[in-house]
Amino acid sequence: MRRIFWSISCTGVLVVFIVGCFFYWRNSQLAAETNSYALLVAGEGDAASQKVLQGAMAAAKDQTVEVRMYVWKNDVEDQLKRMKETDGMDGVICFLEEERSDSGNGEKIKEICGTIGLPVIIIGQSTDEDEIYTDEKKAGILMAQEALNEGAESIVFLFQKQDMAAACQLEGAKSVLPDGIPYLEAEYEQRFVPDETWKKMTKERSFVLALGNAATEAAIEMKKSGQLEGDVPVIGIGRPMEVESLENGTVSALLYPSYFTLGYRTLEKLHNDMISNGEKIEGQIPYRVITLENLYDSENVSYVFPLLD
Repeated sequence: MRRIFWSISCTGVLVVFIVGCFFYWRNSQLAAETNSYALLVAGEGDAASQKVLQGAMAAAKDQTVEVRMYVWKNDVEDQLKRMKETDGMDGVICFLEEERSDSGNGEKIKEICGTIGLPVIIIGQSTDEDEIYTDEKKAGILMAQEALNEGAESIVFLFQKQDMAAACQLEGAKSVLPDGIPYLEAEYEQRFVPDETWKKMTKERSFVLALGNAATEAAIEMKKSGQLEGDVPVIGIGRPMEVESLENGTVSALLYPSYFTLGYRTLEKLHNDMISNGEKIEGQIPYRVITLENLYDSENVSYVFPLLD
């Protein structure tokens, strides 16, 4: 009887051991099969980058993959090589909010990743089918429509030279202007200096549409310094967490994209491309018009205050 008991006990221990080994092996296999992706951002503390990361992490959970955030370094070529060779990253998402307009960093990263064989998607302001991008042309349309709805009798477009996003916004805005409405294109390089035409236009029930982040900041400074005389309404592009200009009436409306959606769709597309499942991911990320009246509406919180919802 004792012999039978010991035989059964040993058999049980052996079964448990074998099952344990199997699950250990299987978990190791699954870990090895899990794709890992890098999110390269300009700054770790940036609100937009954090929201993009939240979106990417949500997509990673749904896709059963891993995502890790990296902060841009000057030796980005070595950084990308380490991602692939040392950290085992299978692909990289690049979100450089401050640099993406005209610095060429996105193209530089594409070139490096192409050389080392690391799949990459640049989050930007593009119309490339392979990209995830904010719909700048639609943003311009929304800005013009908001101004017209508020009774604009003329439009002044303020934009920085070589700002690709602003160029797309200008195209969109002009496409919906009624025939006969006067408008002025005020382009500048480093600092805008108002001329007589600008001064005349901004006195005639004109709205200033500040195209792009740089022009929006310039328009806000002009309002504060008195260069924009009278109660000239300004509509521009907003930055996350920066709402003072809306609250104090410096601007009448700001447009914000969904940074969470940017992160989610980009990770989703990168992984789908890796596993070649052929699923089409919508690339355009729309903007939302935010005014003082709807600033704190529940559906707008994630747009304006990315870290609070």
